[in-house]
Amino acid sequence: MDFSWSAEARQRHRAARSLGRTLSADIDARDRAAVFSVEAWQGLGDAGLLGCFVPPELGGGGLSLLDTVYVHEGLASGCDDGGLLLGAHAHLFGCLPPLLAGCTDDQKARWIPRLASGEHICALAMTEAGAGSDAFNMSTTATRNGDHYVISGEKVWITNGPRADRVLVFARTGDGSAMQALSAFMVPGDAPGLTRHPDVPRLGLRTCDVGPLTFDGVRVPEADRVGAEGAGAQLFLAAMEWERIGIMTAALGSMDRLLGQSVRHVRRPRQGRAPLKTHQAVTHRLADIRRDLEGSRLLLYQAAWKVSDGRRAAVDAALSKLTASEAHFTAALTALRSFGAAGLAEGSGIERALRDAACGLIYSGTSDIQRSVVARMMGA
Repeated sequence: MDFSWSAEARQRHRAARSLGRTLSADIDARDRAAVFSVEAWQGLGDAGLLGCFVPPELGGGGLSLLDTVYVHEGLASGCDDGGLLLGAHAHLFGCLPPLLAGCTDDQKARWIPRLASGEHICALAMTEAGAGSDAFNMSTTATRNGDHYVISGEKVWITNGPRADRVLVFARTGDGSAMQALSAFMVPGDAPGLTRHPDVPRLGLRTCDVGPLTFDGVRVPEADRVGAEGAGAQLFLAAMEWERIGIMTAALGSMDRLLGQSVRHVRRPRQGRAPLKTHQAVTHRLADIRRDLEGSRLLLYQAAWKVSDGRRAAVDAALSKLTASEAHFTAALTALRSFGAAGLAEGSGIERALRDAACGLIYSGTSDIQRSVVARMMGA
């Protein structure tokens, strides 16, 4: 593996980092009000960051997953808006890979360009309240009716759900094993029978809209089914490799920012006392953040490199998601300890980083789910 980036890749990284700083300038106010920034979203779209790996003929940048990861790590290093990043990454890494893998040429032409530009926001609807982390144990059904399917059921904790222009929904189209009984459909956000419920108030990542979706007899033409009937589970599993890799670029960027903030803080002079950097207990904790950041980065790069090389990376994706999310939470807690009471204050960025990092232990598969994936793939 060679992760020596080209001059062009480094320029994309720097440009994304600079843009991230601009787009998150008002994050404290928007976090308190739990407001999604339409302007920031369009800024990402205008910069090509919502379609990095989409083929150029469909309006994207044509990058590999590895190059996309590097760009989005740069974005996350500058962007202090974890909610915006969650929405963007769910859209880019969660929705676009199964669409690119399963859509016909006609479907791609109809849907992908508007998603890659950010004109349309996409949500992936999989999770259900009764299924918990066992996502395949769903009760939402899609019943064939002539040349249409009728979808009924409810999805919960859907990132971008309350404002999605397009919803990639997974539903049961048959009996028996989920590996043969699930199918995927692209549903307009304003389809009759589809209710997009309001954003759910929550601990962190407040600037992203996350909420339930109810499907009450939503009619979807057969032409809007993504992939073959019964192929939904395979599409979803492949998509999870991309999502678990890409979505953790936000953790890397936040850890990098937290480390920089903490180092600057411990070097500051204190009235009548030596700087905090003179205390070994403090500096050792910061060394631990650096260690965990570098380890997480290498795992994530390795996973992205394998996918870019056309190889399956289920274990690598699970390991990188597990490692980066846990390291991010630990780094935020360590930064809080370094800042002390000052880190508890709104506007410090530290308490918000801790709240956002806690959410990373849950979304896109909890840490225990990642451990289960790794153990199962090892035959344990």
